[in-house]
Formats: sequence, C-alpha cells, structure tokens
Amino acid sequence: MNEQAMDEFTEEFIEILELEEDDDQDPDAVRKTFRIPIRDKDRYAIIINGTKFPIEDINAKGAGILMVKDHSFARGMLLAGCELLLGDSRFPDVDCEIVHITSIKGEPPLFGVKWSDTNLTKAEDFQNQLAGVCESLKKEMLDKGRDDIQDNSDTQDDSDKNSNSID
Repeated sequence: MNEQAMDEFTEEFIEILELEEDDDQDPDAVRKTFRIPIRDKDRYAIIINGTKFPIEDINAKGAGILMVKDHSFARGMLLAGCELLLGDSRFPDVDCEIVHITSIKGEPPLFGVKWSDTNLTKAEDFQNQLAGVCESLKKEMLDKGRDDIQDNSDTQDDSDKNSNSID
C-alpha cells in the first residue's frame, strides 16, 4: 500500500472512540500488588464448601483461583469459612470475596478473591503467616529463576565449546 493510500485509509476508516466509564467496575478489582505464581497447585488451594480449588497465584491481599468443573461464582459473592492450604500451612475459617472473573477461551475461568477482614483478631495472625508464606514462595521463585538461568548458561557454554572445537 503506498503512502497516499495509507493516509486515505487512516483518515477514512479509523475512528477514535472515547472509552466510557464503567459504572459496574469495582475499584477493588484493580490489582495493586504483584501476585506470586503457584507451581505446585496440589499443595496450594482454597477449599470452599468442601470443594478444593487450585490457587493460580497469590499475595497478601488475595489470590487467583482456578474454576473446578460444575462450580461457579459471581463477582461480589462473599465466601465465609473457607480453608486455605498453603504448602504445609493450613488456615481454617478464612473469609474472602470474589472481586473479578477472567475467562480465556479454552481455559478454565480464573476467579480473583480478596481476603476479608471479618475477624480482626484472626486477621492479624493470618496476615503475618500469609506474609511469611508469600516471602518463601518469592524466594523459591527467584531461586528457581537463578537455577534456570545458570542451567541455560551452562548449556550455552557447552555448545560454545563444541562449536569452537577443532577435529
């Protein structure tokens, strides 16, 4: 397409639309902190009404949970008395709220939950323990990343040696 045709195409066919404010958007649904991805989904889960939902990612404010077949939630739904499984730690009687739902074609929906502070005595202890678990997960993730980089570097060094060898 020549430059003149491109200018005509742009002027004729591209219309800039202003985004309308979404009154239905929950301001709490905008994540303000990084979530740590979970690799071992068997050991990191939340049990809601007796059903185990794997945790996709987590931070001190909430988590992303994967939908299990034949279950569904709605945004704004309050979930009381859940059990949180974080590796070797168990947190009974955790309350949370569904703050967003992400659906990608071909994948199970991901539900964003935010921990609720319904019991302030319990909440401080919960937050302290959760912060410790998140710190361990971050360290594990960073160590794994360093190991992966080192493994790639070692592999590259080996291939460099092989390509520079003279037979």
